[in-house]
Amino acid sequence: MTYIVYPYKMGSGSSKVLATALNARRVYPDRKYVKREDHFVINWGSTTCPIWDDGAKVLNDWDRVTVSHNKYDALVAMGGAGVRVPEYTTEYTQAKRWNEEGCALIARTLLRASGGRGTYHISGDEDVLTHIEGSRVRLWSKYIPKLHEYRIHVGYMPDYTVRTLIQHKRKVRDAENCNYKIRNTEGGWIFAINDIVPPNENVVQEAIHAVYALGLDFGAVDVIWNEGRQRPYVLEVNTAPGLAGTTTTKFYTDYIEEYRNAL
Repeated sequence: MTYIVYPYKMGSGSSKVLATALNARRVYPDRKYVKREDHFVINWGSTTCPIWDDGAKVLNDWDRVTVSHNKYDALVAMGGAGVRVPEYTTEYTQAKRWNEEGCALIARTLLRASGGRGTYHISGDEDVLTHIEGSRVRLWSKYIPKLHEYRIHVGYMPDYTVRTLIQHKRKVRDAENCNYKIRNTEGGWIFAINDIVPPNENVVQEAIHAVYALGLDFGAVDVIWNEGRQRPYVLEVNTAPGLAGTTTTKFYTDYIEEYRNAL
């Protein structure tokens, strides 16, 4: 069986790492890929579905990735399935009401973005704007204070048993002016595997629930832990996560090979 990595773009560094580790072919996400019955396709974050007949096994269906990739659609799907997510709205009047009640908000001008692009924190004493830096705000959600933030890598097996890998977001040691509200790379934060604060078991279970709710075979779930409420909240699910380290890469290669062998 031949592994095929189908990336969301050919410049994806993580897709290159995965393809090398699996000794797989990478194909252009341009609908021209022709599958074979002996192909085992790993859809790495692509919403571009090739035109083909049935036959090859595909991890992460394109339609499911399309929903997961859209911040609003993903929140609707997860919330509808009972996954705990922050309260959200696309209506300015509702966001303004929350703001007037003193709620801090997260505003998004981009619904399909990664790395925190197009994401802004609005405190309770600021005006809610319909446009930020020239772009229309498309989604507001209530900001949830967090003690910890985790990325839980989840892989479902054919028999619905689950494989997980836990990463904990922490400050870069030498980073200055860390952004504690939006914890991304630009704000001085990285995901780590070693010497981490172990998550509450509910964090892991909520991540597993999120991947199942979106109908994915695998995903990297960003989950925060609110200490005061003793509750986890799922922020998003990544279908083409970064593979910055041998442990993370090995998790996916082991999961994919085990999945294939179980078929």
